[in-house]
Amino acid sequence: MTSVGAFVKMIKTRFGDTLPFVDNVVKVHPFETQQRHLRTISDYSSYKKLHATLRAVYLSALKARIRLGEPRAIQELWDLHDKSFLAIDFESSERNAASVLEWGYATVRCGHLDA
Repeated sequence: MTSVGAFVKMIKTRFGDTLPFVDNVVKVHPFETQQRHLRTISDYSSYKKLHATLRAVYLSALKARIRLGEPRAIQELWDLHDKSFLAIDFESSERNAASVLEWGYATVRCGHLDA
């Protein structure tokens, strides 16, 4: 956000115009925050081992994106139509938060959506 603010300030200084500040900027959080070790693969067996781990790496990255609530990742998961979704809702009393007044759940088996 500081780079956006610096850009708006530069426009005001240079051209005398002010840009409206929008509140719908999506913040992007990188999945990996540190550099990886660069590996040189020169034989087929090493390549095969490394290639076998790619699916697990992709799956762990997708799970992390979904836990963070990234809409595109959730949409990709929904569009595959091979998972089941569960939503749980609890309603408690305003006077006594320990007492549950009602609760409900809903499940969707996405494999049946195309049928």
